[in-house]
Amino acid sequence: MNRMISTAIAGTLLTAGFALADETHFTPGIESVLISHMTPQVQVTVRNTANSPDPADRVLRMVSNDPVVTVRGQFFCNSYSANTQGESRARRAQVLFGITAPHNNGNGYELMPIGIWGESDAVEYNGARTGENFDIDAVMDLPDSWDSEALVTLFFNPVKTVEDHLADFVSNGAGSAADFLRQDDVFEVEVPVSMTAWCQYDGRWYPGVRQQTVTVAIFYQGDPDITDGAGVVNAVGDVAAPVPNRARTTTSATGTDGGPPARTSRPARTTEETPPRRVNPQR
Repeated sequence: MNRMISTAIAGTLLTAGFALADETHFTPGIESVLISHMTPQVQVTVRNTANSPDPADRVLRMVSNDPVVTVRGQFFCNSYSANTQGESRARRAQVLFGITAPHNNGNGYELMPIGIWGESDAVEYNGARTGENFDIDAVMDLPDSWDSEALVTLFFNPVKTVEDHLADFVSNGAGSAADFLRQDDVFEVEVPVSMTAWCQYDGRWYPGVRQQTVTVAIFYQGDPDITDGAGVVNAVGDVAAPVPNRARTTTSATGTDGGPPARTSRPARTTEETPPRRVNPQR
């Protein structure tokens, strides 16, 4: 009998905010979901795009394209009858970013939106077979900025990750905000990926989930113009920050000039990642 996840376990996953390296959650209509390949690591780049060299005026943005995670494999449905009309049929496959698990709703099964914050397009099958291959390129649609006034951020945000590391750096007495912002660094976050498949039997839909993780390497490009200096006094007596030596313009988050810095070593500065937000997966 394929393993089912209970509501209690689902609550534990929500509290924990992460998935194990390889978890399976199958309903009776699913025999197996097999992943033959999944992109092991993707990368994004974050840097300061503000015109001011004052750390307090920083505007950190993700300046690279949204990464793409490729997932390939197969799924198979359980068969209960030699009659073709009575067999469980392969109908749907989709990649979800975050954590989910099947739930019996009394009329079949649905996926619980425990912590899903992104998804690929769904691949639909005609139900002619009891098993299908899948080859999905899932775009990890990430925010390119972060609102520091937001009360809660419950989804993966590369900019907030860098801001959290900055806050830890300063609070631990490792240096000033300017010290942090001038230095290239890279931070790694494990993001859960749920490969979902659906079989149909006797008019009901049965999902299966295989969860693995992909590493997101967040490259922070240090800003050499950031300074701890108080600035200079202009003609009318106002304090003004010095103009940076280099021109600084806001860079598109989907541009091609957001490559990672030369340094790719594992970071010494780490922090806990916030759990993803809830959304309802499309059926």
